[in-house]
Amino acid sequence: MIAVDTRNPARANWKVLIEEAAETLSAVNLVGNHFIASYLKDARSQVKVFDLTGSSCVK
Repeated sequence: MIAVDTRNPARANWKVLIEEAAETLSAVNLVGNHFIASYLKDARSQVKVFDLTGSSCVK
């Protein structure tokens, strides 16, 4: 998932918030101050939680 500044949308200015993963990203929702990312892995859903900077909340 990337962040794009609409005032300066050139690709060089894009910021990656959530890196690519082996699983297929199917949805991202903002809940409070966290991104809840839903992935499809082996025909089932998997959820990962990230803070607003894209850092994993699971240590």
